[in-house]
Parts: sequence; structure tokens; C-alpha cells
Amino acid sequence: MTDKATVEFAIDVVAIVSCQDIFRNGKPFEDRSQGQARSIFGGHLLGQSVSAAQQTLPSTFDVHSVQSTFLRPGHSSIDVEYHVERIMDGRTLASRLVRAKQGGAVIYVATIGFQRHADQLDQVATVLRYEAPMPDWAKMTEPDDKSLTSTHDLLVIDTGFPKDLVGAFVNPFDWFHLPIERRQDPTEVCARSFLRSTPLSTDNSAVHLASFAWLSDVFLIYTANWANPNKFPLGMAGVSIETTVNHSVWFHLPSARIDNWLACERKTSWGADGRVLIQQSLWNKADGQLVMTCVQEALLRLKRANL
Repeated sequence: MTDKATVEFAIDVVAIVSCQDIFRNGKPFEDRSQGQARSIFGGHLLGQSVSAAQQTLPSTFDVHSVQSTFLRPGHSSIDVEYHVERIMDGRTLASRLVRAKQGGAVIYVATIGFQRHADQLDQVATVLRYEAPMPDWAKMTEPDDKSLTSTHDLLVIDTGFPKDLVGAFVNPFDWFHLPIERRQDPTEVCARSFLRSTPLSTDNSAVHLASFAWLSDVFLIYTANWANPNKFPLGMAGVSIETTVNHSVWFHLPSARIDNWLACERKTSWGADGRVLIQQSLWNKADGQLVMTCVQEALLRLKRANL
């Protein structure tokens, strides 16, 4: 049997036996979440919320969307409880409301949608089918291309993280990044990467999809930094606050595997009033199918008033 991949532990939850539909993180939070030494990485809350909600549904339902809001910073030394409310159970669709709590306070809330996967087969002839094609760069470049940048260089050189913090961050994915091309207009900057997890121990779609939810938050917030390099002469030392407010994910391919090569594009379309909006798309590298779309709203303020 294949050992569990790191991301499988990151999304794992266990039921609190004495309470119906209440779960907690299956493993202590030990990472140094993207440089935030005591906070909980948002991907943990995303992935574990999906895992908790999935446990209240039959295996015939797959997650198709997550709409979430981060309310308070979580502390990595305290377990999180996930309180799942069964909002709706239909023949085709189901909805769950998940409240993540620490010390009785809600730190994160998510509305998570599921679809019975039999319908995705039954309706092939009666539904629209189209998707944004995988971009040309992903077709013409391979993940082993020597010109690609490591995550260490992306975070240290392009983002301005201290080397010791980058070394402490545990990343369960292999990432390879194309050089970020600078533009006068931040909305024209595109961060492009290849990534995959180490092999998972299971083919269970619920585990792979929860892993995609976890993945959706990795480095995403820094897209605004990369698009505005002239605003960050001091790197992360010049940032007053940078944190996610709202985060939405749509899953387009229930059969997608997190341990296959994926092509990732990230852009920012707007920034004002101390907030930024970031978009992300993932495709299967092998067949070009669109796997996931994500939109994130973040709070971003600099120590100097130059936003």
C-alpha cells in the first residue's frame, strides 16, 4: 500500500463521537504557513471543511463549489472544530454550511455545494459543455524544463520572503514556475506554474477534491505582489497586512487527480481601498481539461501609503 501523501494528512478530519456533524483536524497544525509563524494556513480550513462536509453525504456526491469567508486568524497551537449544518439534500444537489471554530469563536465559514456524480453521466446529451482551453505556454513547456524557477526562488527573489521562513514552510507539492514577465499594467501580469502532489494513497475522488481545495490557497495571495513589484521595494518587510477575506472555488472535473501534472495561471484584475482581487485557473497538463477555477479577495496594505 502506498504511504499517505503529505496533503492527505493536511485535509484529514476526525468525527467528534459525542456530537453529530462536528469534526476536528486529524493532525496538529505544525506548519509555518507561508511565513505566518503562529497562524493557520487558509488551505487547511478550506480542505478540512470540504472533508468534514463530505462525511455527511453519500459517496455518490462530489463537491462542486466552495464559497468561504475568513473571519479571524486561527492559531496553529489550537485544534479547529468544524460544525457542519445540513442546509439542503436534493436528488441532484446538496448544500452544507461549515463553521470552523476555535475556543468557541467562528474563524471561518463556508457554504459548500455537492452534486450527485451519476447526473454528470446521465445528462451528457442534455447539458451545455465548454471550457476555457489550456493556454499555449502549458502545451509548449514541460515541467522538467531547465528554465523554470523553483518555489524557493519565487518566494525569496520575486516575493521578498526571508530565506529562513521559506525553508520552514512545508509544501506538499512539486512546483515549477515560469519567469514572471513584468508589465506596466498589473492586470496584464500572469503567474504561470506547473505543479503536482506526491502520489496519493487512494483513488477516492473526495480525497483528491479536498486536496484541490487545500491547494487553491497556496501562494495565491502573492499574485498581487508579483503584479506590482515597484510597490514592494522592501519585499514582505514593506507589507503591513496581507490576508484573505473571501475565497471561492469551483471544481469542474470530479475525476481530476491532484498527483498528476497541472498547469496553473494566476492573475489580478483589481486593486483599490486596501483590497485586491485574484483569479486562478488549473488545467490537466496531459489532456488540457479545465480542472478548477478560483477567485480570492484579500486585504493588502503597505507600511507606506503608496497603494
